Amino acid sequence: MEIRKYNSNDFEKVVEILIDSFPESSSKIKDFLTCFEKLELDINKYIQLVAIEDSTVVGYVLVTRSNDPIIGRVNYWIDYVCVDKDYRGRGFAKALLIEIEKLAQNENVLYLQLTSSRSRTVARKIYLDLGFEIRESDIFRKVM
Repeated sequence: MEIRKYNSNDFEKVVEILIDSFPESSSKIKDFLTCFEKLELDINKYIQLVAIEDSTVVGYVLVTRSNDPIIGRVNYWIDYVCVDKDYRGRGFAKALLIEIEKLAQNENVLYLQLTSSRSRTVARKIYLDLGFEIRESDIFRKVM
């Protein structure tokens, strides 16, 4: 297993993994990705890592850096963690998150944050095993 930075050659496989992992959002993912063509996002704002097994991309994580100007610290919002269905249960998501945690420690990040549907029981167990806590708050969203 190897964890490395995403590059544009990973694009097709990452799209496939994202759509398979989040089928309820597949049309939005396709539209979003079309706008960003090769997912070449601003490296100062986003972190993208892939998990590799046998020279194949099998997992992906996308993190947004959020600067808190009041306390002067950076927070990481983990937007997506996903693994190819044929490679799930083999530690790839955990390895991606551990690498994000290392980067966060080096950057003096205040906290890592993510959301997870209650139906994603396996993912939620990984997050809890890694020390994430379920917050006593609700996230509000207004669809535009």
